[in-house]
Amino acid sequence: MSHHLFIHPQKDLRDMLIYSSVLRKIRSEISEDIPIHYFILHKHVVHVPFLFKDLKNIQFVEMDSLNPKTLKLFITFSKKYSTSTKHCFGEIDIFRNDSKKDAHLSMTHDHDLSIYDITDKMIFDNFRYFPQVATKDNSKFIKKFSNTINIISSISSTEAMNLTKNKVWVDFSKMFPAEDAFFHDSYTLFNHANSIHSLGNSALTVFLMFLKYHNMINVKDIHLFNEEETVLLYQDIWTEIN
Repeated sequence: MSHHLFIHPQKDLRDMLIYSSVLRKIRSEISEDIPIHYFILHKHVVHVPFLFKDLKNIQFVEMDSLNPKTLKLFITFSKKYSTSTKHCFGEIDIFRNDSKKDAHLSMTHDHDLSIYDITDKMIFDNFRYFPQVATKDNSKFIKKFSNTINIISSISSTEAMNLTKNKVWVDFSKMFPAEDAFFHDSYTLFNHANSIHSLGNSALTVFLMFLKYHNMINVKDIHLFNEEETVLLYQDIWTEIN
């Protein structure tokens, strides 16, 4: 039986969100009888139920590191891995056996997947998220105060945000530390909010965009702000879907 490898950069939660769509697209094009071996860091295994609940025959290979030298041992000395079709991205694409090998050298930024013929539209169209029962619900605590106070992450941004008592300003990346990964809490919060103002370059803002694009939340008053003097990620897409 043929095998497929799926390995991608896992620097942060944004990587997990974006590449979950890529995996879903690949799975849709390959028979479910064929296993896909997903090399995943231990710290990101917590995301599996939320992002991959419906995908079949995905075999997770938990790793302490995705360093290319470490991976080379796994891939070179295992017949199953060495003979697999390799869907590798970022600097790990050195292991690919197609024309996209070393394509990462042409990337204009960390999430430039156009070099692999992956469009933003494909990423959005294939994204799914499955909220679970939260074991620790931060959103209830936040919602309790959301109609009476403003949660502000940057005093310098207050004028641009044009805040009122019925609006909440949240830097989700600070409120929900990456290691907690409480996207399910954020999903609950989004569904109870009347208005959302968020930093536009955080991982949870990308998650918010996915939910909005797929009509999984009903919030109409959503605004993205960029706290740094850099280009707001996905601004053109956000303008179109919002």
